[in-house]
Amino acid sequence: MISSGGSDGAEISDRQLFGEVKLALSRLSGRRLSKIEVEGPFLRSKLAWKIAVYQQAILYRIVALGTGTIRACDADDTIVGILTARAFIETVAVLQDVATRIERHLGREDLEEIDAIIMAKIFATRDTEMVREEAKLKSTNVLTSIEALDQAFPGVLQHYNLLSERCHPNTMGHHQLFATTDRVTGTVIFSEGKRIGRERDSALTGVMLAIFVATIDG
Repeated sequence: MISSGGSDGAEISDRQLFGEVKLALSRLSGRRLSKIEVEGPFLRSKLAWKIAVYQQAILYRIVALGTGTIRACDADDTIVGILTARAFIETVAVLQDVATRIERHLGREDLEEIDAIIMAKIFATRDTEMVREEAKLKSTNVLTSIEALDQAFPGVLQHYNLLSERCHPNTMGHHQLFATTDRVTGTVIFSEGKRIGRERDSALTGVMLAIFVATIDG
């Protein structure tokens, strides 16, 4: 739970908000399938099968990252929570980008382009050997998708960048997280819990997007 920063009213509001986040993740978890068989609509349309396969794989990833972030934060393992929250935002951004592009081409009944989008996403990679053989499978920079998501949810990009600083082994990802220096004596005290409350807030804020995903991943 994000700390109130003071008032009981804020704490209650935060508790309610993360109750909604957990409920959204629970709903998304309930939409997961254990298997997809080539029957019914998937027998009639290979494209529908491809879209369903991609959707389910992304759905599993989103649920895993969202619940993983919450569990890590509940266990005060905030650096893991930050890492998973950052990956969660990336995944939501890519999903939204794909959904938007498919909707655009669906309106034009451009099934060939939709197929190309899905194939590129299912097999997207940065592996140099695979890209050399099939250039169109090279994954795009995730920042492009995050910037697009930021248009719908202003502040997403800024928060993603904040999490990124803590994910990388920069000063905010090591010294600022674990060390406190006495500037007079030079003594440095290390602790896993130095900024635990603030960083927990940052990680949990990232998974608020679960509420949004629950509305688009039907």
